[in-house]
Amino acid sequence: PTFSPAPSTPAPLPNAHVSSPRGSASSTGSLLVDSASKDVSRAERSVVKLRDAEGLLKEAADLYKAAGDVSRLRAAEANLSKVGTLLREAEWDEADKRKRLKELKFTSP
Repeated sequence: PTFSPAPSTPAPLPNAHVSSPRGSASSTGSLLVDSASKDVSRAERSVVKLRDAEGLLKEAADLYKAAGDVSRLRAAEANLSKVGTLLREAEWDEADKRKRLKELKFTSP
């Protein structure tokens, strides 16, 4: 059996031709900014939907109060409290996502 020495230069990596490390960092930064931007948009939509739900529950509570329907009024008030909590959390989440997006835009190459 014959023995052949190992090649002196390493074989190229499978995707070495796709991008340079510098281009890779730039595209990664861009992808992070795009992803963060989408996160902000989703958070905005969540806040809008919760504000809509809050408004509808307030209207329902007012109607139940006017009609003297105490049990439904209590249920509407309980749901209003839950939606209020969810709304505050969604607003905080949106603010955090906006802050992250701003930081990414500032530090992105």
